[in-house]
Amino acid sequence: LQDYLEFYNEFFDIPYPLPKLDLIGIPDYLFGGMEHWGMITIGLEAAVSKDYMRFGGYEVHFRNLIAHEVAHMWFGNLVTMEWWNDIWLKEGMASLLSYTCTDAIFQDIDMTNFHMLNNWHPAMLADQKLSSHPVRLLDVDSNQEITQSFNSIAYAKGATVLAMLRHVLGKDVFRYGLNRFLD
Repeated sequence: LQDYLEFYNEFFDIPYPLPKLDLIGIPDYLFGGMEHWGMITIGLEAAVSKDYMRFGGYEVHFRNLIAHEVAHMWFGNLVTMEWWNDIWLKEGMASLLSYTCTDAIFQDIDMTNFHMLNNWHPAMLADQKLSSHPVRLLDVDSNQEITQSFNSIAYAKGATVLAMLRHVLGKDVFRYGLNRFLD
């Protein structure tokens, strides 16, 4: 976890404010991962597997999962959205930045291609459906609506929209804006 923390400390120019970050594996975990203040929970199998046991797409997924959850220590825990209708900003930003982080830490895989495969394509597929909706939901009032807001529109389309914004603004201006937002 140290490499991920160091990357985000430098990227956001805001040091991780807690003395440690724990990674806890949970058997039969229903989620890929979940951030908590000072702790990340993931499936037990992913948490205890050795590097040599993870390869190809699974290794990319694992690296990205950890980077996504560590990003939430800043973008989700340090600063969070006012209400659930903006969940796309928290999840989309963590999704986008996880590829930036993983690409910086691990030089053996070009994460740009995986970003296209894991975000752009699913976003297009989800957005063509009649059930599609804007990234920012208008009304989120019930527990069911909150649960339903954690979908490919929030993660993939959110990351895609933010990636397009980063492309238009430029990486430096985009990063400066993020740092100002978090400060």
